[in-house]
Amino acid sequence: MQINTLRPSHRFVLRALISVQKPARVIEFGAGLNSTQMLHELAPSFTSYESDPEWLDKIKTEVPGVDIRPLPLDVASYRIYPYQVPPETQRRIQADIARVVEDADLVFIDGFACMRIYALLVFLGHFNVCVCHNTEKALYWCRKAEKHMEGYVKVTVIPPNKHPYIDVIFAPQSQGLIPDFMAALQRECLDDYGDYADVVVKSITKSNASDEE
Repeated sequence: MQINTLRPSHRFVLRALISVQKPARVIEFGAGLNSTQMLHELAPSFTSYESDPEWLDKIKTEVPGVDIRPLPLDVASYRIYPYQVPPETQRRIQADIARVVEDADLVFIDGFACMRIYALLVFLGHFNVCVCHNTEKALYWCRKAEKHMEGYVKVTVIPPNKHPYIDVIFAPQSQGLIPDFMAALQRECLDDYGDYADVVVKSITKSNASDEE
């Protein structure tokens, strides 16, 4: 099979999930030309939060009518990793994100490295499903979040070109969606890549949660 390596890897995952879940309320952290356009078109209620003012203005121009809002973060540079952020700044970032927290059917996290882990931690208990992009990058993704995710199921999707990984995190009340999601996922992956994705499923318990910092 000929594998197309130029497709945004989150696109087939989001399409598959939305076709099964049919979310009414969707929130995005970190706007993108592919994801923001898609979610704006497919979700009845959608808001995107973006920390880079210049990128926010570009998305507004490229996706007319989208509800995109600034989310300033108290860091010297958005292009740093969580381990480089001092503890007091980490607390301020979480406080900034907490100001916009709300219940949502679907949360998509694809912002700068310094905020991804904090968006997930703040929104635990407020989403039915959360999709996290670029989760193979240890510097982007702190697996210590698993210590707070007992009872959740994490489905790690590895596209045919092996990069980037996507974690789809199902809250307990939404885990009945997983079989239908798996089937839709492979159909959408075959359409986009001409091949199937690898999938790793982890039911998170106290005993198997990662203890990485």
